[in-house]
Amino acid sequence: MGKEIYNVCDKCGIEANRLTCLKKYGREPLLKKFTISTYHSGKCDVCGKVTSVTEIRDYFFPDFSLLNKKLKITNEAKDKLKELEKMEKLQEETKELIEEWKNIPFWKFKKKKEAREKLDKNIDIIDRFLRGL
Repeated sequence: MGKEIYNVCDKCGIEANRLTCLKKYGREPLLKKFTISTYHSGKCDVCGKVTSVTEIRDYFFPDFSLLNKKLKITNEAKDKLKELEKMEKLQEETKELIEEWKNIPFWKFKKKKEAREKLDKNIDIIDRFLRGL
């Protein structure tokens, strides 16, 4: 089981409460948080940010596993997006390499061979990425 959650920031507490109410009752919560809370400077046990935090009871003891799942999915999506952006740059570089390779005269064999090897390497990386999707 994961670590215990004691201190939580407003953003994580409110979202955990919202997700818990949606799961339990099928609707948004009537109250986002308790009306009076005591905050102190500290590290949120959910997101890890150093900010104003309070106790989980101020958010009606929500199920933080729901928020953790959401954060995990969000982080995985961000990682995939970064990977896709990287592949787009590699595709552009590959297109440029193809044009460069086409423009190298055939008697410059060594230069043409080096360009082809780099081109093959890029194509191989793109191919492996696409097979992983």
